[in-house]
Amino acid sequence: MKDETYDICITGAGIAGATLAHNLAGDFDVCLVEKKPFGELGRKPCGNAVHRSWLEHDGVEPDPERFGAVSSVSRSLSLHLPGEELRADLDPERELLILDKEKLVKGLVRSALDRGCDFVAGRGDPEVKDGGVSGVDAGGASIRAGTYVDASGSAASLRENFEPRPPDSFFPGYREIVDTSLGDGTCHAFQPDSSHALWVFPAGGRTNVGGVLFRGNGAGLKPEVRRLRSDLGLDGKVLNSGFAPIPSSKPIDLVHGNVVAIGDAGFTANPLTGGGIGPSIRAANLLADALRAGGNLEEFQQRYTGEVASGYGRNYYLSRALLKLQRIVPKRVARWAFKKFYGGRPVEG
Repeated sequence: MKDETYDICITGAGIAGATLAHNLAGDFDVCLVEKKPFGELGRKPCGNAVHRSWLEHDGVEPDPERFGAVSSVSRSLSLHLPGEELRADLDPERELLILDKEKLVKGLVRSALDRGCDFVAGRGDPEVKDGGVSGVDAGGASIRAGTYVDASGSAASLRENFEPRPPDSFFPGYREIVDTSLGDGTCHAFQPDSSHALWVFPAGGRTNVGGVLFRGNGAGLKPEVRRLRSDLGLDGKVLNSGFAPIPSSKPIDLVHGNVVAIGDAGFTANPLTGGGIGPSIRAANLLADALRAGGNLEEFQQRYTGEVASGYGRNYYLSRALLKLQRIVPKRVARWAFKKFYGGRPVEG
């Protein structure tokens, strides 16, 4: 097996890994290791929504609109409970961008490749030595690097060697992209009972329909999504579908020697909402800043904790308390949370 040497080796070409490669290529010798072929990048099922505020920090890159990756913009959010609907109008900085994540990820990777990043097909199995990683096996090569970034999602192929996955850190999720639209431009959330929640997001003439299960193994999610589609008349062709874990973990250490975990591998998603796209982009940007400034990874950890995850510990315990209360008074909990975080008000009539 031949050796290849780089400044930085990134495992995983999802939002986090692709963003980091895009930001570092040209300044560093970068290798991006991904088990999926290029044509399948960006297809991980999720809601694909991000608040605009995540993209408006100084130095945040990329701009999804530059890659033509914004399917729609929504300034209203509706929560549907049994016999009741609440609605929230979002401020411009909190409006929801519904992304074409496949287009965004592929655009970021193409940008990185155009500026010298190498794309290597393979799992990226680590060679662990003396509390760090000494190499990554991929594509018939042993890849050596000064810094290894684990952006491999829930697999956490590098981080798992230093910090095991916390218990109950993912909920089962399922999503379909349908080639029909409700046409109202509103993001809809449904809470039929305390066991699961569903979403319906506009996606530029298409609709993103999915759900998350708070209890159980996820097997019942697909029929629930199909039932909701039928109720709403979203009977078009299913363009993309699949199950995926939705992160909801207390914060963990991102830095382990010469290894840094970002995205779902580092549980950078908000544990209260499960929203991970914005935090993944932000974490990748902060890591790029730290590497350009000399590579002090502990400073990256401190800055990430202060600017992104300062409330994550509180949010985690709040989410667990709300899940317990939901079993007793599900409508009251959902109503309180929607009013608290979005200013939602009942829809009359």
